Amino acid sequence: MPTRKRPQQRRERGRTGAVITPVTSPQQRLTTASSTSAGTSIPQRPKAAPERVNFLRRLIKLFKPSDLKKPTVIILIIANLLPIYGVLFLGWEVFPLLLLFWTENIMIGVFNILKIAICSPASPVKWIAKIFVIPFFTFHYAVFMLVHGILINT
Repeated sequence: MPTRKRPQQRRERGRTGAVITPVTSPQQRLTTASSTSAGTSIPQRPKAAPERVNFLRRLIKLFKPSDLKKPTVIILIIANLLPIYGVLFLGWEVFPLLLLFWTENIMIGVFNILKIAICSPASPVKWIAKIFVIPFFTFHYAVFMLVHGILINT
């Protein structure tokens, strides 16, 4: 029985010895449509990857119109519309927006510390863990906020 020959692909070896197959550039991936009457070709975008389409479909399934009636969702939408309003109508620059998001992170940390403090575990072991977790979280979150603030200020 004759064996079928596979087409040869150009392969190279990297530093580690792994096989590297050449990848085309985005311009090469564009396909051209049939020529128009003027003799020019129109580039077309490649089709979206199936993984991306499946991700978007799953994301859309998570959204329910009834969610728009929940107060937390309404507050979240309004809070995220505030920076857009500031940029479009108040002439905000980058630093005030980053400062706004930084202060939002501070509030998130404070509310999480309060949630840890308010919870009442059933076992004494969890009470001891809670006493350890509050300063641990506070210290690490404060270091995160310090570094985040330094990066914003530079």
